[in-house]
Amino acid sequence: MDSQLKGLASRFQGIYTRYADDISFSTQLDQFPPAIASRDQSSKRWVVGDQLAKVIADNRFTINTSKTRLYCPGTRFEVTGLTISEHVNVRRRLISQVRAMLNARKKYGLAAAQAEFSAKYDRKKRARVPADFDQVLRGKIDFIGFIRGRDDSVFLKLLDRYLEQSKDVRIRTITLTDRARDEVLAQAIWLLEDDEGFQGTAFAAEGYGLLTAWHVAEHQMVASRPLFSPKTYKVTVVRKSEETDLAQLRIDGRIPVQLSLGDPNKLRVGDTVTLAGFPNYHVGDSVNVTRGPITQTRKYMGVPHFVIQPAIIKGNSGGPILDISNRVVGVAVKGQGTPGRFSHEDELSSFVPTTMLTELK
Repeated sequence: MDSQLKGLASRFQGIYTRYADDISFSTQLDQFPPAIASRDQSSKRWVVGDQLAKVIADNRFTINTSKTRLYCPGTRFEVTGLTISEHVNVRRRLISQVRAMLNARKKYGLAAAQAEFSAKYDRKKRARVPADFDQVLRGKIDFIGFIRGRDDSVFLKLLDRYLEQSKDVRIRTITLTDRARDEVLAQAIWLLEDDEGFQGTAFAAEGYGLLTAWHVAEHQMVASRPLFSPKTYKVTVVRKSEETDLAQLRIDGRIPVQLSLGDPNKLRVGDTVTLAGFPNYHVGDSVNVTRGPITQTRKYMGVPHFVIQPAIIKGNSGGPILDISNRVVGVAVKGQGTPGRFSHEDELSSFVPTTMLTELK
C-alpha cells in the first residue's frame, strides 16, 4: 500500500508520508488533486478522492472519516499531534499540561499529584501498576525538547522547574546551537564576584567547565547565574595561563547549558562577533549581549588579540566572544578599566582567541 500511495501522490505532484496509521498528502499546487481529495458540491465538505479510496480498500483497510481533514494555507497544520505551519512544534495544550503538572507537584507534593493524575488523567490501559507521575512528567518535557530543540527557551524553563523539584535527577549538560536565542545564550554566562565587590564574567564551555580571564580568576571569586538561580558556588582554578590571561574553573554544582568552541583561525577583520557578560553588574541586571565587527588584529607580548568594536568594560572581562554560529572563538581580556596585563596605555577592547587554551597549565 505504501508503494501505491507514494505512486499516487507522485502522479499528481504531491508528497506522501505515513507514521503508523496516520497518512498525509501534501502539494504546492493551487488546486488539490481530486483523485486524492475533493470538495463535495452538495455537502460543501472535503471528501477522500476515488483513487485514494480504491488503494486503501484494495489493501483491505478502511478510512476513518471522522479523522480525515484538509488544511489550507493560512490555517494551523497538524500532523501526528505536531503543528507544522511554519516549523515543527508541539501543541500548546501539551506545554500547558506540563506547567500544570509542575505546579501540582510543587504545591501539593508528589504523592498527592500522583493520586490526582492516576484518578483523573491517566487514560491509558495498563496491565498492572499505574503510570509513574514523575516519569510521565519527565517524558513530556523530554518530548518538548526533542521537537522544539534542547536549547529552546520554553524547554529549558520547564526542565529547570522539574530539576528544582527532583534533586536526585541527573541531566547531561545541554550544548547550545546556532538556533539559540539570546535569552538562552544567557544561561551559559556566569557572574563572578568577590567579597570586595570585584566583578567579572565566566562562561560554560564544552570540555572545559567554566572559562574566564586569569586577571579575574586570581581573586577569590564565587560564581552564580543571578537571573536563573539564587545559588552561589565557590570557584576553584583548575588551570591557568598568566601569559595569555586565561583560566579554567571548576564549581561544585550543576552546569545546565554550555557553549561549543568554534575556529578562531577563520576570523577576519570585518566579521561580526558577539560579546556577552556582566559589565558593571547591579542586582537584577540581565546578561549584556552586544554584537559588532572585528576591527583589528594585533599582538601583545607575542599573544594574538582581536580588537572589536563592542566595548569591553569593567565586569565583562572573561566573557565569551561568539561567532555567527554561537560558537566560542575567544575570551574578552582587554578593555576600558582592565588591569594592564598586556599594555598600560591603550584601552582598546580585545579578546584572546580560543586557540590559546592550549597554553593552560
